[in-house]
Amino acid sequence: PVLANAGDVSHCADIPNGASCEPKCLVGYTMDQAITCENGKFNVPGSCLATAAKTRTTKAIQVTLSLGSLFGSGEEGGGVALTLDWAEKNRGRIIRALMRCLKRRLGQLLVHFVLRKTSRRSNDDGATNVRRLQEEGEELDMRVTILVDDDEPGADDLATLSQKYQDVLVSGGTLETGTSGSDGGATDGGSAAVPAFASSLETELKSE
Repeated sequence: PVLANAGDVSHCADIPNGASCEPKCLVGYTMDQAITCENGKFNVPGSCLATAAKTRTTKAIQVTLSLGSLFGSGEEGGGVALTLDWAEKNRGRIIRALMRCLKRRLGQLLVHFVLRKTSRRSNDDGATNVRRLQEEGEELDMRVTILVDDDEPGADDLATLSQKYQDVLVSGGTLETGTSGSDGGATDGGSAAVPAFASSLETELKSE
C-alpha cells in the first residue's frame, strides 16, 4: 500500500481479502485506522499525520488509472517514456489536469504513482493449450484519492461516484457541480462538460 509519512509497510503486502494490518508510521507521525484488503485492492483510510496535528473525518474515494493504457509508451506515447521520474517531474501538471477533469480544489486530491509488474502471455501450440510467459514488464499506475464533501452530488453512494469519476477520467463527460468550484469559489450548481484526463494533461504539457 502507498501511505504518506509511513515507515515499513511491507508486512501489509500479502494480507488476504478482508484482512487488515496496522500501518507503521515514521517517528513523530501516527495513524489510528487500519489498512484493509478489499477485492484485491488496499483501502487506505488516511495517512500518517504529525502527532500533534488536528484532524477531521471526511469521505473519500480512490480511483486507479493505468497511464500506459491511456497514453501508450515509447513511440505509441509520442516518444515519452512513462517512468516514475517522468510522473514526479510532471506531478504539478498532472494534478492540474485532474483538477480540471474532476472539478476539484487543490486540497481535495492526493496522487500516488506506482509501478505494477505486468506480463504478456500467449498460447503454446499443442493439444494441452498451455499458456506460457511471453514478456514481462512494468506498468505505471496513478492512484488518485478524492476527498468528497458531504453535500456533493452522489456523496451518499461512494461506489457509484467512484465509478463515475473513473469513467470521466478515461472518456470525459459531464459532472454535476456542487457548492464549490475547481478554484475553490462558490457556484450555483448545475453541470459542466469536462475533458478526459489524457486530453487535459496533453494541454498542460503543451502549455510550457
